[in-house]
Amino acid sequence: MSFYRKHEGKIVLVLVFFLVFLFFSPEIFRVPAEERLEKEGDYLYFTISPYEVAFMGYTGWSRHLVIPEEIDGKKVTSIRGMYTSQKYWDTKGMKSRIPSLTIPGSVERIDEEVLSKCRKLKKVVWKDGAAKVPAYAFAKCRKLKEVVLPSTVEIIEENAFYRCDKLKSIVIPDEVTRIEGDAFWCSGLERVVFGEKLSYIGDEAFGETPWLKTQEKESGMVIVRGILMDGTDCEGEVIIPETVRCIAGGAFRGNEKITALIVPGNVK
Repeated sequence: MSFYRKHEGKIVLVLVFFLVFLFFSPEIFRVPAEERLEKEGDYLYFTISPYEVAFMGYTGWSRHLVIPEEIDGKKVTSIRGMYTSQKYWDTKGMKSRIPSLTIPGSVERIDEEVLSKCRKLKKVVWKDGAAKVPAYAFAKCRKLKEVVLPSTVEIIEENAFYRCDKLKSIVIPDEVTRIEGDAFWCSGLERVVFGEKLSYIGDEAFGETPWLKTQEKESGMVIVRGILMDGTDCEGEVIIPETVRCIAGGAFRGNEKITALIVPGNVK
């Protein structure tokens, strides 16, 4: 009996499993993004669907890059890095020499390593439309001095502007309800304007900022929009005001001077 006839059932079963795996796991067999790159003018992109594209890079020489809202008639919904090769970003793109960047409101996603650590980036203007600033989006952009956030943004995710130490001032739009942990851990941040709808501030969202240190000197507790952000200088019996609705993570971290803490029922 031939090998095939002897193991026919097993071979067919393996082929069936392979075909099912192939059908339901297209990402594993995905063609690398750089092999699917298309180009329009100086913009590099690849098509996600008939209606949207991902912005992948820039090959021009302008020092003030404006990412278009549409390329090839499709919306630019994300900014992504090269998956196996960073050559466009590193040698001709934003990481090497673009000091000013305008992002369209259509962008919903920024890959973690694409814009973070940009060596020359000094100014970012994000147009209205986006609902969130993704985690680590601009982390460690050491020269970033000016940021204009979209008025539509509702969430600023963790580490979004972590160690942007040249950033001295930020205006939080009114629609923002959440600022996640370490979002603005910036050693140069001196001025913060908070929006009206803010209801949550994460663990050390403004850690090490001159702004927070100034607030601590003025009051034992730093309270913003009903959120107790910091109480590290409190001592003795501490009564949290009735106006407080939220206590940020780490608000009393390392404080060994408090003998009693009274929390009002308003805290959720």
